[in-house]
Amino acid sequence: MNVSQNFLLSNPENRIKKQIENIYESYSNPWDILAELNQNAVDAIKEWENENEDIDKDHLIELKIERSSNSIEIYDTGIGILPDNLPELLAPNATDKAGDFSTIGEKGVGLTYCIFCSNKFQIETTSPEGYYEAEINGARTWRERDQVDGVPGTENQNTDSTENKPLETGTKIRLDDVQLAESDEESIFELSPARIEYLLRTKTAIGNTKARFAENQPNIDIELTIVDEDGEAFTDDVSYEYYYPDQFWKESEVVDLEEFESRDDIGRMSDEQKRRHLDGKVWKAEGITERNGKNIRYYALFVPSSKAWDRISEQNDLIDQDGNADLEAGVYTSTRGMPTGIEIGTPDTGSGGYWANTYILLGYDGFNFDLGRKSIPGRTQGMLKEIAADKFRTFSNWRDIVNVSNKTPARKPEQVVRNQRGDRFQKLKRIKDLNCPGIQFQKVPDGQEAGVVSIFHELIGSGYLDNYRGYRTGYSQDYDFWGVYDAAIAELGESLQSQFPDQDSISQEVVIEAKYDAADVITDIESGRKYLEDIDLVVSWTINEERFETASTTIEPLADEDTFYVGSTHEVVPADPTGPAGTQLYLMCLKRHIRDQIQ
Repeated sequence: MNVSQNFLLSNPENRIKKQIENIYESYSNPWDILAELNQNAVDAIKEWENENEDIDKDHLIELKIERSSNSIEIYDTGIGILPDNLPELLAPNATDKAGDFSTIGEKGVGLTYCIFCSNKFQIETTSPEGYYEAEINGARTWRERDQVDGVPGTENQNTDSTENKPLETGTKIRLDDVQLAESDEESIFELSPARIEYLLRTKTAIGNTKARFAENQPNIDIELTIVDEDGEAFTDDVSYEYYYPDQFWKESEVVDLEEFESRDDIGRMSDEQKRRHLDGKVWKAEGITERNGKNIRYYALFVPSSKAWDRISEQNDLIDQDGNADLEAGVYTSTRGMPTGIEIGTPDTGSGGYWANTYILLGYDGFNFDLGRKSIPGRTQGMLKEIAADKFRTFSNWRDIVNVSNKTPARKPEQVVRNQRGDRFQKLKRIKDLNCPGIQFQKVPDGQEAGVVSIFHELIGSGYLDNYRGYRTGYSQDYDFWGVYDAAIAELGESLQSQFPDQDSISQEVVIEAKYDAADVITDIESGRKYLEDIDLVVSWTINEERFETASTTIEPLADEDTFYVGSTHEVVPADPTGPAGTQLYLMCLKRHIRDQIQ
């Protein structure tokens, strides 16, 4: 087959457009694109391992997310793609995974989905039989158009049929100008590094669910890089393993309930002795069970209080912009070592209130999905719910014995971050230094609103922003700073000073809202949690101007001569440009202020 063949040209345009739309609409989660890219990377490495059992190779997946350009780049050291296979592989419903049960992909539609989410797709792949590179431009725009007037073609192709050694194979894919379907969930380009890592390890093939069950799995090093709007990069290593929630506690605070039940002395223990052993602990059960001749891996966790999920999420920066925890109770599924991202409903059982304390992951390798990642057949769900109900009954029976809810626990679990303090500190040390003289806060906020608040208060206390005097700080539904803004007229921009004749200074009340990204205030205002007319100034670490544009709001950088609030860097263009100074919304980008005025 000629590699220059464009699959889009081999079918009528309208039929191709319909196929693409069907594929695109079959995906509903903002993280599906990461799931597909990582699934292909892991599958390529597994296929390499199957083909080269007698060769050792240090496998690597490099994932880069660039916020400003909505770009995703992924590289893997897998088997590569044969040049002659590429045109057909890119076609809707095509696959090169048929017959290989070790790989995860079902219909191979994932690459097509990724291409038509972006306006520039680039691929470089080295396989044992040759090298191929090409790009496809304008695919997303073509998909979004109502009228079919031509199709995107493969461009800048380069191929080499020279054979390559197994240690030389690999694939790099880059997607630029990615736009995903509208969703109530945050875009992957807005998530903090901690939330992206958790997503990768619980929603994509990077979260290898078989690693804990001592099954033969490839060793893969994974490197995650996130580049923010100003070009600053955060890089971290990500474990090739599912993020099992017991990892958020010390091992000494987790009891394997099935091991406990199999103790030789369990029959001689009184209820009080059992209570002392289990009270206040996190309970776990994991293993393999058989149903209809198929092995099903199960993992179940029971926490003493349903509030533990929120508490753990807060401690690990796993909270979304609406205050919801990423870590939640539920019954989740995986297949062939990969989390599906699909949650099945909880079974009908007694003691139903305890489901809020329960986290279950069930691994079944017999799933056959249609397009996208949607649902599990009812018959299979019924089988999985039986297993979930069995584990839940074990938990609820022991809960009744311990009866934690009717007494004060002897002690609460000591919750630690990422299982080890040392590991957390190593991650924190890798965060970019703030490098602001006179400020004790050492690191950039790294997605944390609380970090923005801390730096702002230190700038006030150190004298850099001593124009702001606080009365109180807020939390939850309240605003973050209530106080007074004092400034000499000479400190205001020159274009504003004439508005204050016969005055040496001004003093006025001020309400300030803090955000990591100033654009997060849009969600608060649209949901009615906060009110635009209440806020004088938004203090943030960064500003995503595209999100303001999406909300039909214009922001402009402030020139020095137009500055009203000392330290402010942008203004939201008011509906009435003739309004008095200080009556419209201003933004203070701390990153820019520190860079331009202090460092």
